[in-house]
Amino acid sequence: MALEGMEEKYRKDLQDTSKAMRFIFLARFQDANQLLETSRSTSESPIVSATHSFVSFTQAMISFEQDSIAQSLVLWKDTEKLCSTTKSSDTVEDKQEQRIILADAKICSTFLQLLQSADFGGLLKSGWSMRQAWKLYHTAFAELVRHIDDDVRRGRLSPNEAALLQQDLPSCEPTRSLSSTSFSSVTTTTTTTHVVAHADSRDVVDHAVPSDAAVPNGCPSQHSVHSSKHASVSAHFLRLQQVIGSVCYGFGCFHVLLSLLPAHLVKWLKFLGFEGNVNTGIRALNYCTRTPDSKALLARITLIWYYTVIRTYYAVQEDQLRQGIDDASILIEEMDDQLRASPIVQFFENRLKRFKGDMEGALSSYNHALQSPTQVQEIEMLVRHEIGIVQLQLQKWNLAVDHLQKLLAGGRWGKSLYAYFLGLCYGVLGDAPRCVDHISKVSSLAVMKNGPLELFLAARSEELTKDKKLLDESLYKLLTMETLYFCNCPQKVPLATSVANLIGIEGVTQERFVPLRCFMQGQLHSALGRKQQAILCYRQAINDGDVLCSKKFYQLEEHVPAFACYELAVLLGRDKQSSDSGEQKELFKKAGDGYSKCHFQNRLHVRIHLAKQALETP
Repeated sequence: MALEGMEEKYRKDLQDTSKAMRFIFLARFQDANQLLETSRSTSESPIVSATHSFVSFTQAMISFEQDSIAQSLVLWKDTEKLCSTTKSSDTVEDKQEQRIILADAKICSTFLQLLQSADFGGLLKSGWSMRQAWKLYHTAFAELVRHIDDDVRRGRLSPNEAALLQQDLPSCEPTRSLSSTSFSSVTTTTTTTHVVAHADSRDVVDHAVPSDAAVPNGCPSQHSVHSSKHASVSAHFLRLQQVIGSVCYGFGCFHVLLSLLPAHLVKWLKFLGFEGNVNTGIRALNYCTRTPDSKALLARITLIWYYTVIRTYYAVQEDQLRQGIDDASILIEEMDDQLRASPIVQFFENRLKRFKGDMEGALSSYNHALQSPTQVQEIEMLVRHEIGIVQLQLQKWNLAVDHLQKLLAGGRWGKSLYAYFLGLCYGVLGDAPRCVDHISKVSSLAVMKNGPLELFLAARSEELTKDKKLLDESLYKLLTMETLYFCNCPQKVPLATSVANLIGIEGVTQERFVPLRCFMQGQLHSALGRKQQAILCYRQAINDGDVLCSKKFYQLEEHVPAFACYELAVLLGRDKQSSDSGEQKELFKKAGDGYSKCHFQNRLHVRIHLAKQALETP
């Protein structure tokens, strides 16, 4: 359904903002800024101002440059000012759109201010701003839903149009639980029949886009199937659908992100008036993808991120992992060729290849992406990061070194991680001087000194530089596998590589690393389908780890038995017929409460919380 039926003052703004959003994901920030600056010179539209601010926000989050952060804050302040005053001619939809944009502005400004100052006062102020944003989203969503029925009574919408707007719209009622995050399937946009209003591709894409790109967000498929059948919908229907799509993005993101927080934060969030349900969030984001709002493409990318990063990491059942991969694949396949070739989409598509075990296919695509011209150096660094990680997983140490060196020299972030990985690579390759040199730099290169990964790397690097007896090829392979596990990397590798990894770490006999060796052996046996061997390895990792951590100088190894408890509980829970729910419950409790000095504790608590729900453990 084209936007021709929408009023001119809204149609032109949506065409420009949708085009700018597309430019973001094509890494064409200069084009996006130029388009929106031109549009702002002739219009005081809140949506144009907000989209211009969002483009600036995205650039600031990518670069972390102080000038970019300051410029983005100024733009968001201007946007807030524009949306804080209403005119007598403003419709209900106009007023709700301004409320939604105010919430967007509060969230983005809060993130930027935290980058400038993350002291206690700043955190309190940020918490208050986030609560205000949540209330704005929730109020706007509830009022727009009620507005549909009001418009039917007033004759502004037909009953059929109201039914189309309400189709698959999530409930705005209080959710059953703040952290209700079960991975029950919330299907993607192609699994049910939808009636959608989308702009004609010619309105929103430039000459560089193929003429058959079917919709403004580059996502054809079923969306255009019903357009001719329902071409008679009113201009008011299109406007209302667009504004509902806008609030569904913020409303949905809030629900998804809040539902992923550790369980011990739930009571505080309830006290502050927050709530989160992942299914509600996914439904809201899906709804947004099918509207003419300029955030539709952003909602699609957010869903792909959720399915490829969050669901794949926290899924504990094979069918949950497979469902996430399938849902993400559908969302990507619906995009046009130009968007699918963009570095951002390629990043997600190649993660899917890695989850399917197609490491060589992913490497080929990553290397092709490196040849594509881009205006953003950080995107090149992201691609190199992925290539380096895959080469480490495949034990291609020399190839990994090439990319890690470029990342260490040219990247703004992650330098401590790249120095550590380089040290491990040189250790495996037998280059002791370079190994020690890089590992000794890890702590000094950390940007966030108190970040969980930085604290972990600092502890490991200190051990390796103090004890020269640890210069051992098998140990460096083991430590590489450990770091990849805690970096949330897709763990599926070719069977031959898993077998080679098992052989490669057998030689680790140092007392403090035996529990870690057992833990990683459990991971490898589990990946190879050897459940009983995996269970035995996890049990040994827990027992040996507990003994080791009872000694004064080894308490920083608590992450090994803690995560071994978690992995064993999950492994036992996958076979519901033979699992001991009592032991499973005790393992989850021990993992969460039994290791006070455990690295990555918050991440572990989230995984336990989600796994218990997915496995239906009391």
